[in-house]
Amino acid sequence: LKEKEIINPSDLQNLKINFKKIKNVPYKRNKENWNNFSNELNLCFEKIKKIRGIENKEEIENNSQKNSLIEDLKKNFSINKIDEIINKWTRIGKSKNQKEFNLLLKTIQEELKNMGLSNDEIESHKLKVKSSLMSNNDKDFEKTRLRKKIEETSKQISQLENNLNFIKKGSDSKFLDGVHNEIKNLKNQLEINEKKYFLFK
Repeated sequence: LKEKEIINPSDLQNLKINFKKIKNVPYKRNKENWNNFSNELNLCFEKIKKIRGIENKEEIENNSQKNSLIEDLKKNFSINKIDEIINKWTRIGKSKNQKEFNLLLKTIQEELKNMGLSNDEIESHKLKVKSSLMSNNDKDFEKTRLRKKIEETSKQISQLENNLNFIKKGSDSKFLDGVHNEIKNLKNQLEINEKKYFLFK
């Protein structure tokens, strides 16, 4: 285990439990074995601490660089500037939390709103940013999720439209209005999801 680049602490705990299950040998030998094992175990735990320390230092530096990019975007905001910031952002290492990423999206939303863009236009820009910063696996997952929603919504619309064909003339107008409104809402949702799908390139 200690030769591995990455050590899982749970593996060490399991190893410790299994070691204690081994049948005892004479006391002196047993104590010697335990001391040797314990020393090796401690070396592994020290390696984990060292690796985590390096990772934490790198993450702090990554987050600092990302915050600097956000400040730069605020001071010199433009549509082209968003692309420039995203290109720089992708060259910085990943962070475990989403704090900086969420702050970036919030900044873009606020600045675009100040420029007078519509909510639809703002959402389109935010989705482009999300897509640019997603891994291929995350993008594939999101596209699969959206495709499923699109298919389900399309089926609902078809079903409701078919139902209208069987409703007799003179039926309750409130009921008909309700069905037409539901179809309209579903079509709006369908359009939104289709736009989202095509933005995840």
